[in-house]
Amino acid sequence: MVHEAMPCVEADIELVYGFGETAVVERARKLGMLPIRAPVTPRALESACQEASAALKEPVLPIALGAEVPARLFDNEALAALLNIETKVRCECPRHLSDLVFRLSAFEAYSLDCENRNERDATLHAQLHRMVARARAQMEEALGYLIQFEGLEVAPMAEDAPPAE
Repeated sequence: MVHEAMPCVEADIELVYGFGETAVVERARKLGMLPIRAPVTPRALESACQEASAALKEPVLPIALGAEVPARLFDNEALAALLNIETKVRCECPRHLSDLVFRLSAFEAYSLDCENRNERDATLHAQLHRMVARARAQMEEALGYLIQFEGLEVAPMAEDAPPAE
């Protein structure tokens, strides 16, 4: 049973309860609430709110928000072509690198569509998007090197083409 609910910090709701199912308490926590079991003193309540407020001010990941997202070098059509390429030797590097780039590109797009409960979640997803984009760009660089080294024919991504997902 919930005794009282009141605002604690921005985007968080503090929840004081006497008895509750663990699943309900965990669900409240996932929804951005700060569940505290009663009895609770005003001093303990204030302390919990201060801790929650301090946690919200800490950066989630050390990535600058203004960091640029590298443009894609290969679209899904080019990656699909590389997935099916036949090699002269027992080496499937083009296939494996293409698969890695495809999956990183897919996660990069996915991270933009994640649901955000609050500004902190939005910051996390933006940071994940930038980090994965950087990883994808590095794998594309490796794939480009491999394509050049092996003399493979791959259609370049059109400059005016929308980003592939």
